[in-house]
Amino acid sequence: MQVAHTDGSGLPRCPYCYGVLYEMPSKESWDQSVSTYADKANDPGYVDFVQWMGNCGKCYPLVGPNAVDLSYVRAEYERAHIAKPN
Repeated sequence: MQVAHTDGSGLPRCPYCYGVLYEMPSKESWDQSVSTYADKANDPGYVDFVQWMGNCGKCYPLVGPNAVDLSYVRAEYERAHIAKPN
């Protein structure tokens, strides 16, 4: 994943769309949050999905005027996963 940009406010921004990013104390705390959500949602593929979103080289804004539905993003992941199985 590319390094986030900052604006004059110092807020981290997406390197693709420049939307404001979540700020976490560490990558480990982010990974733990994702894993905890996956466990609670009983979604064993969620961790891989989130990792794919961070590394796919595209931005999928989930809020704002250009927001896309998360089900669309998940379908994109599924297509990419089927096309390039691990």
